[in-house]
Amino acid sequence: MDFADATLVLLADRAGVNDVITLDRRQFDVYRFRGNRRFNNVFAAGARRSRNPP
Repeated sequence: MDFADATLVLLADRAGVNDVITLDRRQFDVYRFRGNRRFNNVFAAGARRSRNPP
């Protein structure tokens, strides 16, 4: 984890925000909040929806 990622994780944890917009999917899939909660990558969620149209 580099300094920029650590800063984002800390600020998101303090603010109670679990939605992130990042192209760095592999690393943010690994990062966790206290209590083992995961980040919700908004770009990744959108990509999954567009591949599987209703």
